[in-house]
Amino acid sequence: MKIKNRVLAALIGSSFACSAVNAGIIVKQKSGDDIEAHIFQSGTYINQQNDTVSAIIDFNKNQCSQINHSTKSYFTGDCKGMAPAFKSFMSSKVEEGKAAMSSEDQAYMKQMMEQMLPKQSDVKITVKKEGSTSIQGYDSDLYVLKAGDEKISEIWVSKALEDDIAKEIDVKKLDKLAKEFKETMGGMQEAMFGKKMEDPEKDAEATLDDKGYFIKRIKYGNDMFATIPGMPQKTNSKGNTIRDEQEVISVEKKRLDLAKYSIPKDYQAATSWKDFVESSIKGF
Repeated sequence: MKIKNRVLAALIGSSFACSAVNAGIIVKQKSGDDIEAHIFQSGTYINQQNDTVSAIIDFNKNQCSQINHSTKSYFTGDCKGMAPAFKSFMSSKVEEGKAAMSSEDQAYMKQMMEQMLPKQSDVKITVKKEGSTSIQGYDSDLYVLKAGDEKISEIWVSKALEDDIAKEIDVKKLDKLAKEFKETMGGMQEAMFGKKMEDPEKDAEATLDDKGYFIKRIKYGNDMFATIPGMPQKTNSKGNTIRDEQEVISVEKKRLDLAKYSIPKDYQAATSWKDFVESSIKGF
């Protein structure tokens, strides 16, 4: 089970199912200056970003609520409907853009997009376990990912933390929805770029999904912004450049009053996932 980024956390989390438990569990993680909380309790998942609720998933009612605070809007419905709605909206915008372009401009755009796609089909990523430690009181195994001799990431995986979360939600359904979402987004990439983007690193990470919760992850090497003058680059004590770092900073077990995590009463309900996605994109 991976530590989710802010965009995907609310979407992928929507696969959680209910189970009888004695206490909820709150997992807080840090990425850069942002703090994200994942709350699991009696079949309900709540995602908070910097103390602001962005998603409420109630599997007792089979409902997924997404909240957009910029547009003060929300939608509650079948969780599986959001990714297809997003794909449909973005695909239609791509087609509208193409229709307004000349054939020469379309050819140039396709060429530029192909150049932007990572040329990684021949990259072989190896995954090796290299020790264990305790993070936030949970036993965690360290896995190192390398491209050739170059270390590209370190991932600490905790089966014990995932087992605690599994007392509140069905993690297998989480993984299933994550795969469905990835396939949907792959289809959107085809619409935008003409083919799916290959990502051997993510494929290698996926081999660890069944081993536990990604309690800490550090990605090394320059990202796409590294060549921009003035763009800060983080390094560790060994001088390695860090392009991304996420870590669980606290795990707390307690019962919560889930009624406190509600949608603001003055927010406008969208009529469908399509309506919500379109209004959210326009609100940026």
